[in-house]
Amino acid sequence: MLVVLTDGRATRARPHPDGEAGDPVDDALEAAGALAARGVAAIVVDTEDAPVRLGLATRLAATLKATPVRLEQLAAGELAGVVRAATAAPTPRAA
Repeated sequence: MLVVLTDGRATRARPHPDGEAGDPVDDALEAAGALAARGVAAIVVDTEDAPVRLGLATRLAATLKATPVRLEQLAAGELAGVVRAATAAPTPRAA
């Protein structure tokens, strides 16, 4: 079970062999896709608290095939319930 707490704002890209600057959001989504393909159960807790919401944590959750949860929706007991529900649900496995 992977629990990610994020505002979605990826800030550092992987170094690319050609020396080009990468896109940190694209890199994060690529990694999320790889985890989803392996069937890793995940929850993304969206901590974004800005006047303008970018929705990047929601994109990350969708790519991870994860349960998205807003931080303000959680109390300790609720988080435990979300984790239990996510681990009980079957996760798709790559062929």
